[in-house]
Amino acid sequence: MSQLSLTEGNVRRALSRFAIPFLGASLLQFLYGAVDLIVVGQFADQAGIAAVSTGSQVMQAVTNFIIGLSTGGTVLVGQYLGARRGEDVNRAIGTLFSLFALIAVVLAAAFALSTNAIVALMQVPAAAVAPARQYLFICACGLVFITGYNMVSGVLRGLGDSKRPMYFVLVACIINIVGDLLLVGVFGLGAAGAALATVAAHGVSLALALAVLRRRDFPFDFKRRSFRIQGDKAARILRLGLPVAVQNVLVTL
Repeated sequence: MSQLSLTEGNVRRALSRFAIPFLGASLLQFLYGAVDLIVVGQFADQAGIAAVSTGSQVMQAVTNFIIGLSTGGTVLVGQYLGARRGEDVNRAIGTLFSLFALIAVVLAAAFALSTNAIVALMQVPAAAVAPARQYLFICACGLVFITGYNMVSGVLRGLGDSKRPMYFVLVACIINIVGDLLLVGVFGLGAAGAALATVAAHGVSLALALAVLRRRDFPFDFKRRSFRIQGDKAARILRLGLPVAVQNVLVTL
């Protein structure tokens, strides 16, 4: 596992090497909604454009909440790593994985069940109501993948590795573009096709990230007994991450 120390050597250079890939990954994540909108704008009608525009704004708010929440895991893992508390690093990662799996299921269920209410709240034009519901429902079902990717990325950044998260999201962006062109441009699925491409891209990105972690020197054993929520570590993750998550949502709103 490629780790970058921010406490040794040239600090300015280390911060730049860490921050630039982090910025790149953030910019690539913002491209998801833009790519969907561009492709739908080329191949679908105005109702599809309105549906994707509305749905992508809502999903961006949810994604920003998850990214902010994962910051708590980044900080906690980084603290334990800096203190050379290897066992606590393993337990913190296990807690983060288990906690975010629970959060992902709750978020996915909540948003899937409230799709109609969200569309009504956003005052979507009548012609775009049906495709907007489809877009949001499909994306809501894919929140497990979105949450999983950001969870893994948070852990990697806590270990000083900001490059691999950028590579994972770059792969997802490429898959999303290809999926959009295929599902929207070729098969004419409109907003639903854009949502399916987005979910598939996040799923592949998460699968790739987990496959890479299991093949490298990663400080977590992936054994069943290690996947459990430890109350003190979960509390610290939420205490550190929730303020950032709320701030991200407020900025999006």
